[in-house]
Amino acid sequence: MAAIGGEDNFESEAVGLGCALELFKEHEEVAQIIKRLPDVYRDSAILDITYERFIYILSQYQEQPHLLDPYLDTLLENLLNIGRDSSFPVGLRHKAFQFLYIVTKVRNYKVVVRHLPHEVADVEPVLSLLAEQDPFDHETWETRYILLLWLSIIVMIPFHMGRLDSNNKFNEGQKKPIMERISDVIKLYLSVGDKVQDAAAFLAARFITRPDVKEVHFFSFLKWTLKLFSLWKAFDYFFFPVCSMNLQVHATATPLLHLGPYISTFFTCMMDSIMHCPPCWAETILQAHNGMFPFLNYQNWSLLF
Repeated sequence: MAAIGGEDNFESEAVGLGCALELFKEHEEVAQIIKRLPDVYRDSAILDITYERFIYILSQYQEQPHLLDPYLDTLLENLLNIGRDSSFPVGLRHKAFQFLYIVTKVRNYKVVVRHLPHEVADVEPVLSLLAEQDPFDHETWETRYILLLWLSIIVMIPFHMGRLDSNNKFNEGQKKPIMERISDVIKLYLSVGDKVQDAAAFLAARFITRPDVKEVHFFSFLKWTLKLFSLWKAFDYFFFPVCSMNLQVHATATPLLHLGPYISTFFTCMMDSIMHCPPCWAETILQAHNGMFPFLNYQNWSLLF
């Protein structure tokens, strides 16, 4: 899925510069930019200049992003401290997450996510921050993107999520169990058509495959995927990438024989999508189907019918 607005310019900012760099020489300037964010936030002109300067500096390291690594923890921590501090204006917090997204784009989200805080105590604050977001606000998608990535490393902590709810009684009006709240977040953002969908898919792949989550939510999530697949044509093929990703998650997370009752529905959805899509979509959909389960032998699939 394509990212939102302005990234082509970002990628062409400093073509050819990265190969000549040996260290992150602007790290002190970047630290000062982040430190001054609360002060410059009220002046939109200065804030825009500051943001563009930040982008320009980091764009020089696209070819050698590892040069950021010695400073990555500090950089992320300082931006997160702004983003999650409720005493700051909401707009400033969103701006901090925009800066975080630039770091993620340069260094790669799979690297950045490993440097995000991931303690058991982080689960509730991150879920609460996500609950405050408007999933359809296209001006603040970077906030939701980073929060979902953050949650994706938190859910990798080896603890049973049911224990977080052990002292709570979920009466009417109280919060749902943690596992159910995370599952709801994933479903919500897999259904929103912006860059956030990518982060939700990454989170889903990590969360749904947890042993304690599989016991409770795996097949309900699978049924939700199939329901979504049955609706995707009505939404101008918007949900197809979501459904394909979900099926990959399910296929990797459970033995093939356990998927038996659902295989027929999978292939019915696939063939139906190919038969009824516009000609311009046919090749794309066929490629997606072919890549959906590359590790499975189709002869084995046929034995399930």
